Amino acid sequence: CTATFNVDNYDLTVTKVGTGAGIVTSDIAGINCGVNCLKSYSSNTSITLTATPSAGSSFSGWSGNADCSDGSVTMNANKTCTATFSYVPAAEANIRANNATSLTVPYNSSVLIEWCGANAHTCANAVSCKVGTSLGSNNISSSTSGSYTTPALTASTGYYLECANSAGNTTQGSVLVNVSPH
Repeated sequence: CTATFNVDNYDLTVTKVGTGAGIVTSDIAGINCGVNCLKSYSSNTSITLTATPSAGSSFSGWSGNADCSDGSVTMNANKTCTATFSYVPAAEANIRANNATSLTVPYNSSVLIEWCGANAHTCANAVSCKVGTSLGSNNISSSTSGSYTTPALTASTGYYLECANSAGNTTQGSVLVNVSPH
């Protein structure tokens, strides 16, 4: 007696839409969308899809077959899952000293440092910012907008602003305050 079993195979198709960019991969080898967006799987195989946005993009969600809504798919029919990627505009990082992008002040002078929204210096698309005396530092502020009056300056000092957009991509700005010799 010989038994013959036929295993059904079903196609999983992944499409990408939207204004952004990214890749889609599967936990079981086969889907690496950008290169391969169609793979046949055995019946009842469970697959988890992962959407990874490119820089400047965010992943907005899944659509297509109802089973695709959370990125986990059980192959019991041919299915199409659609990943939506959205473009995320870069954050602006505007910082000024006494309303200038660079200046020289007398020895022992204080300066008003303003960023993102202060005195109309906007930082469009910024959801978080750090201000400091070194890049990436927040030793002055971690506010998305504001101002700071320096102590009396006796040496030239740089002030740095780093702002991030909703996708976590950062943009930097800086202003150098030169101090005249005394």
